[in-house]
Formats: sequence, C-alpha cells, structure tokens
Amino acid sequence: MSVPVVDPSIVCINSLVFFDLETTGLPSDHAARITELNFCGVDRSQFIECKTKKMPRVTNRLNLCIDPSRPIDPVATTISKLDNANLGQQSKFDENVFNIIVNFLDRLQKPICLIAHNGTKFDFPIFNAEIAQLGKEFPQDLYCADSLEIFGLLQGISTEPPKKKVRKSKATSLKLNEIYQRIYKKKPETLHEAEADVKMLFLSAIATPQEFLNSVDQVRQFDGIVLAATECQNYDFIESSALGALAIPFLRLDFSACPADAGWNTERLELYRLHENNRVSCGSYAFSKWLEHRICSSFVDNNTIRLLSSNEVSFNVSRELQYCSGLDDFKWSQSQQPVNMEDKALSKSLKWQREVNGKHLRLTSIERPPFVVFERDSNGTITRHKGYCYEIIHALQKFYNFTYEVVFPADNTFGKELSNGSWDGMMGVILEQKADIGLGPFSVTYSRYKVVDFSVGFHEEATTILLPPPAEESRLLACSKPFRFEVWIALILFLIMLPAILWNYLKLFQIPNQQTNTPILANQYLFVLGVLIGQSGQKLVSNGFSHRFLAAVWCLTAVVLASAYVGVLVSFLRFPKLTPIINKLEELPDSQLKWAVLRGTALEMLFSEATTGVYKTIGEGLLTTRGKLVDSALDAIYLVGNSSYAYIEEKSYLESFVAEDYERTDICRFSFIYENFFKVNLAFPLPKDSPLKPLLDNKVMQIVETGLANYWKKIYWPQSDGKCPDSKLPNAAGPKRLGILDLQGAFLILVMGFVLASFILLVEIWNLMSLCGVWSGRSDDSAQQFAWEQFAISRPTFGDAEKNTFIPWPHFHGRSLHNQLRSFVDSPTNKSEATAPLNFGNWAEFPM
Repeated sequence: MSVPVVDPSIVCINSLVFFDLETTGLPSDHAARITELNFCGVDRSQFIECKTKKMPRVTNRLNLCIDPSRPIDPVATTISKLDNANLGQQSKFDENVFNIIVNFLDRLQKPICLIAHNGTKFDFPIFNAEIAQLGKEFPQDLYCADSLEIFGLLQGISTEPPKKKVRKSKATSLKLNEIYQRIYKKKPETLHEAEADVKMLFLSAIATPQEFLNSVDQVRQFDGIVLAATECQNYDFIESSALGALAIPFLRLDFSACPADAGWNTERLELYRLHENNRVSCGSYAFSKWLEHRICSSFVDNNTIRLLSSNEVSFNVSRELQYCSGLDDFKWSQSQQPVNMEDKALSKSLKWQREVNGKHLRLTSIERPPFVVFERDSNGTITRHKGYCYEIIHALQKFYNFTYEVVFPADNTFGKELSNGSWDGMMGVILEQKADIGLGPFSVTYSRYKVVDFSVGFHEEATTILLPPPAEESRLLACSKPFRFEVWIALILFLIMLPAILWNYLKLFQIPNQQTNTPILANQYLFVLGVLIGQSGQKLVSNGFSHRFLAAVWCLTAVVLASAYVGVLVSFLRFPKLTPIINKLEELPDSQLKWAVLRGTALEMLFSEATTGVYKTIGEGLLTTRGKLVDSALDAIYLVGNSSYAYIEEKSYLESFVAEDYERTDICRFSFIYENFFKVNLAFPLPKDSPLKPLLDNKVMQIVETGLANYWKKIYWPQSDGKCPDSKLPNAAGPKRLGILDLQGAFLILVMGFVLASFILLVEIWNLMSLCGVWSGRSDDSAQQFAWEQFAISRPTFGDAEKNTFIPWPHFHGRSLHNQLRSFVDSPTNKSEATAPLNFGNWAEFPM
C-alpha cells in the first residue's frame, strides 16, 4: 500500500524580526515574566545587502520595558540592571502592549519570521505564556526560528546536549556573545540588554547573510509530524520520503516491532512493548511528554526545567515510556512481547493517572457564581454544571476520560466545625468519604487544614461589604461648594479692602475748591460688588489713571472668578457627588447599619473566633440584634435591599450577583465599600492522603501558568466589576433638569436676604418713629419740624438755598411725608418766591 507524502514548499520570508527579551529570572525558579523586550525588523533585500559590522540604514525597531508585577530575582537584576524600583512606573504586559507589538509587526511585509537566540527553549515559550494569559494569540502566518540551531548548523556545531557532562570550549560554544566574538574577534560592548543583544544577534547573522536566510526559509507553518501506520513498510516509505526534507520534530508510533533503517534518527514510541491494558495510559503519558518537549512550552514540567537551565538532561521519548513502565534497561531491551505492569512498578507520576483514568469521581459543591454555576430547566432541574471550578474539572476530564456525579450537602453550606468535633456542609460530606473532591471556592483556614488536604491555590479572593446604594450629597450648601474655604476667605478680604483702596485713590486725586462731588465709600462698595455679580452699567468717578487701571484689573479678575464659580456650580448641580455610607470595615460598627454573614463559611469562623479588634466586634454583633447569621446569601442580599443591613461576603460572588441584578432590573441597587479586607487563597479540599492531590496540584499550576485561569475569568467574571455601566451615569442622558432640591441653596439665600431686609425695615421704622416723637413725647407739629431738620442735615436738598426754598429728600418714603412734600411745593408762597421751579416729574413715579 502506498501512502502519498505532501512536501510543503519552502517559505520565502520577506521580513526578519530579530527578537530578545529580559525576564525576572530563569523558569527553573518560577514562571518567568518579561521585564524588557526588543524587536528589530528588516526587509529581506536589506538583509542580503548588509555589510559586515554595519547595521542597515532602514530598520524598524521597538523596545518596551515592562513592569512584571512580581519580584525580580537578584541575579537577574545584577545581569540586566532592571529591578522592581526602576520598572515600577512602567506599563504591565497588558492588552495595550500586545496591540503595540501586533501593530508593529503588521507594518512589515508578510510573511514575517521572529528570530531569537535559544528562542525555542526560552524566549518563545515565555513570550507565548504572557500572551496566553491575556487570552490572545498571534496570527497564524507568523513564523519563528531559533538562531542557536541555525548557527549550530552553519558552524558545524551540534546543538544536542552531550551524554556526559563536559566543558565546552569557546570554539564550540553556541552562546551568542561567543559566536559574536569568533566572528568579529572582539567582545561585545554590552550584554544582557534586550536592544544590545538584538544588535549582537543581527550583526552575527549578517556575517553570512545568504546562508542564514536560507536556513530561516526552512521554517513551515506546522510544528511537527506524528506518524502512525499498521505495517513496517508504510513507516519506511514515509520516513525515507519525508524525513530528509523536513527539519522539524518527527515521531513514529510503533505498534509492532520494526527494524530501524540505517541513517535515520527518528524518534520512536515503542508502544508494542506494553500490554494493551497499560498502553493507553503509559502511551498518553509519553506522548504528552514529547509534545511538551518538542512542540509546547519548555518550562511546564521539572524535566524540561532542568533541560532549560543546564542543558544536561537529554529528552528521549522511548525512555519516558520505559520510565512509566518501571522496567530497567536490561528488561526493556529484551522485551519484545507486551509487558503487563504491576502497581508496585509504577512511577509516582503515573499513579495518579491510573487513579483517574476511566474512573467515576464524586464531587460535592453548591452554587456559587462565578466559581460554580448551575443551569436549570423550566422545572428547576439542574441540566449543566459550569463556572470557573467546573472548567478545571472538564479540562481534566478530556485528558483522563473520567465521569463524575455531584453530591449536594443537606444544609447547602461550605461547612463549619460543630461543638462535638464533627463538621457539617460540604466539609462534612468530604470527611464522611461521600465525596472525593470539594468543588468550590473553599477558603484555606487552619481549622479546615487540620482535617482535610487542600490542593494548591487557584485564586486569591478578597472580602468586601455589600451596601445600599450611596446617597446623593446634600445640596443645601451647594452655592458654597465651587470654591474652597481659603478661596472664600481671600475673596471676602478683597471685597472689604478693595473699595477702601479705591476710595482713598479718589480722595488723593481730588482737586481742592473744585465743584466736584465728594467721594463716597458706599459707592465704591457698590461698584466692586456690582462688577463681581455681573451687574452691567457700573460707573466709577475717576480723577486718575491708576484708579481706572485698578478698577479694570478688578473687572478682569471678577470675570474669571464669576466664570469659574458658575461653571463649577453647574457641575455640582448636574452631577451630584455620591456619598457612601461607609468606606471600610472599621466604620461599620459606628454606623447605623446592621450586618449579616452567611452561616457555615470561613467568615463566620473568622468573626466568631476573633479575640480582638473590629473582627471581635463584628462577631459579638452576630450574637445580638446588631448582626445576623443567614442561611442563604439571597436572604442577606434581600436585607441589604430592603432594610439597613450590610452583607459581608466574598468579592467575586457579590460582583457576579450585582451584575446579574443590574441586567435583570436595569437599576443599580447596591454599592461596595472602597477598601477590601481578609484576602485568602481558594483551593479544593480532599480527604486526607488522597491520591488525587498530586493530579490537582500539577494541573492547577499548569492552568495558572499557561493563562487558562485568566481566560476563564474573562468568561465568568462580570466585566463591570459589579458597577453600573457608563450608560447609566447621570450625564449619559444629556443635561439634567434642575429641581427645587437642586436649587435649595439659592432659595436659602433668597429667604435669608428677605429676613435680613425685613429686619432692616423694622429698624428704619423704629428709627423714624423715634425721630417723630413717639418716644420723646413731643407734639405732632414739633415732631414733624424736628424730623425735617434732621433730614435736612443728613440728606441732599432740592431748591434754592438763598431763597430758603429747599426741601430734604427723605430716606423714608411714607405716604404722609409724600403728601406734606407735595403740599410744600404746590403752596402759592413757594411757587411765587422760588427763583427756580422745582420739577420732580410725575408724582406717581415716587414709591408709596
């Protein structure tokens, strides 16, 4: 039987992008994070025409420093000169950084090849891990090449690690700085800076540009080939036809013993050596190891970490199969018949696979969004399990082919320790061996840790407080809000001092014996105040330039002050400030709120067992009418929405509920405190000494490191963090119509002004009555004569002083005085003696 072979054509790379990054340390110590990355892109034609020792004039470069959000290893800091202090103000590796890189690459001519030295084992896996944590991926037409392998091929140096530990000489070393030194006969000026390393890599590559480019062109869109056939001749035909032209990983799955052809160094997975009962489990294990080493990230398991850090461990897929089977070298080499492994020969790494593969597991959980979510039909029957925790279980289920059932606790709680030492809730189900795994956001506490085993933590959770919606700040004093206290003080001082200064200026420049009005201080106050409040038509008597200049400066200042005041006042009225009831836990006991805590949770134990501080106060309140233990989170949330209660709960759950409540009601009915507290790790509880613990530990760490955890969080966590969207903010619907409550401050000023004016009116009436003899006991005629004399002394006069036909202009316009004044003017005597007629206009215009 002939098998057709597809030989993909060689890709012609049009843009080469030399790439390097600095990290927080080696992946052998932890999942390394990027601290700096550099790209240098060059066109194919520019690269070929490059001259040795000289960068081409036309290149595209990008250098970014990144805040890794984790401590940087001191050794890495010494090498790269990057630490958490000088990177603290830099951007994190977020979606913006990803978009910058993608946009940079999009400018280059396709297809593009990223080239990094030791990129297969270091740069590319770490770079891919950062991108995976964002839930992103690069376009499929982006190629990658490892310059270490290219230089090894061009210089005739093997890239395979030696079987025995030997010290390589500089003549055979593939370290980038030593390659550069061999080519240019000098040491590089700078090491371990991303931009300098990229330049060093570029200059090393252009030493033989055509040969280097030919090796880069060998990259293809697929990463490896796995060959499975039923007959040996099929293997041989495909191997001889394809392997010679493909410089990519190649794996044969041998289900029968086939002799190896001379000259081919194909990796073989000799599955025929194992019994069919063990072939699936051990074969899957060895094959996954091959994928991890040859295709996927190079730091996902301990073996590859050692390979990355020291290059002393050589990977062999056949040896992994042998390791899984527990056979020594002699038995393995002599084994031509299927071997049925005994449990005692199994390695520890396989035992937990045997515990899960094809088994039926019992899980215990309660609904707890976003970690555990149940979908129900119209009858309330659960039809599907989903959420963050079930995503982990479903991912494991695809690999290990197990089934599961869910055991629900009778009281629907996480569980707490009872007085007799037993536990209720899900903790009790686990301790009674009725469940294998507790699936949910279990807080790792000391009391729980004593009775169960916990997996590694999969999430760090904070606690918050759910509150009624914040109230709008009172607008009673809104008129004073635009300016701060010190601004008002300065403004009042100016209003007091500036009129006096203007008055003194006028007096200083007044010419003696000139028939001009004497400056009046009250007029200056009226001018300054009138300009400030925007009253037009203000006039200022002036005899000098300095006085007019000072008045002009005040007019300009008043325009600025008035505009600022009006603008800020409008914003205060249109967008009122929301005042939270409390901002942190410590303020809760002193507020008017009561509090609720869910029964059977770690928070109940935290408060009830506390001996000091605010935690003790909250716990004591749960034993009185100030606090309340509830059996359902919905009951507590109902209390918050309908009475003066605060609900203390995990932040993720409350954010999910508030987001769902907003979608259902289209109203923001709740709020949160600003400061979170009591951060704990969440993990899965298992019975003591459970064989499933190594499985969960291993896979949970891989899920977190590869970014799957962040991807699932984007699915199940609310995007708004439980807050109202911008479309529901007060300014979203356009200008707000102001009501009586919005302008209560203005009406308050009006009422106060009316009260003050009425008081002044009463004082004037009292003063006039005293002048008219009400209190002096004079007769009416003498009192009126006395009043006219007083008015004549203090008020302006009308008429001719020589003829004694003057009358005072009274400041009190009562009807009796009006009638007397009219009789005085209309009398025949005054009319005949007056040298200048008095014209007061229409009498009806005088106020009565």
